Amino acid sequence: MSEKKFSKILIIISIIVAIVIVALLGYWGYDVYRKNAERREAGDAINEAENNIRRPGYSSVQGPGNNTGNGNSNRNTTNNNGSTFIDVNTLTEETQDPSTTGEPEVRKQNYKGYALAGYIEIPSIKLSPEKMPILERFNSGSSEVAPGINYGPGLNKVGNTVVFGHNYRNGTHFSNIENLKQNDVIYVTDLYNGHQRVKYTVYNVFQTAANDFDYASEGTNGARVISLSTCYGDDNNEDRTVVQARAE
Repeated sequence: MSEKKFSKILIIISIIVAIVIVALLGYWGYDVYRKNAERREAGDAINEAENNIRRPGYSSVQGPGNNTGNGNSNRNTTNNNGSTFIDVNTLTEETQDPSTTGEPEVRKQNYKGYALAGYIEIPSIKLSPEKMPILERFNSGSSEVAPGINYGPGLNKVGNTVVFGHNYRNGTHFSNIENLKQNDVIYVTDLYNGHQRVKYTVYNVFQTAANDFDYASEGTNGARVISLSTCYGDDNNEDRTVVQARAE
C-alpha cells in the first residue's frame, strides 16, 4: 500500500472517529440537559405544592378515596387484613369531584398535566430527580412523566400502596431500584393526607412476572407498606422488579 493511500485511510478513519466523538458528546450533553431540566421542573412543582399547603384556608384533607358516608364506597375493596384499598385506575373525574363526595376541595398541584400526590426520596441509589414526583394515579400516559399510584390506599396510609415507575435504564425514575437492599431507607412525602414525610425501611426485593400482582393484596397487619414496581431485564418488559418497604 502506497504512502498516499495510507494517508487517505487515516484521514477517513480520523473523520469517522471525530463524528462518533461529537455524536457521543452531543448525546451526553442532551442527556445531562434533560435530567437537569426534569430535576428543576420536579422541584418547582413540589415547592409550589408545599407553598400552597402553608397558605391560609388550604385544606389538607385527602380528596379521592377518603369517603365520609357519601355513597361512593362501592369503588373501594377490603382485603383480609381489614385495610381499605382504592383501585385508582377505576376512579372517574366525577368520583373525584368534591361536590359529589361531600369533602372539602383540595387544590392539587399538577406536574406536566397530571395531579401530584407526593414525592419519594431514595438516598442510597441517588434517585433522579432526587425528589421524584409521585402522581395520583398510574396510566400509560402518566407513566411517561413520573411514577404513579397503581393500587392501594394512598401514600402513607395503612395498607400496601403500589407505585409503578418506568425503568428508563438511564438512572432516571425507577431505573435503579433493583439495586436496593434490605434495610435501605426510603422517604415518602404525601401532599394531601396530612403532609407527612414518612421513613420506610426496605424488607423485600424480588423479581417476578409482569402479570403477578399477588403482592399488592398481601395483608400488612396494620402497617404502612409501599411497593415500588418497575420493568426488569431486557426490553421485552415481561418481568418486574418489586421493592417493598415498611414504615417505621
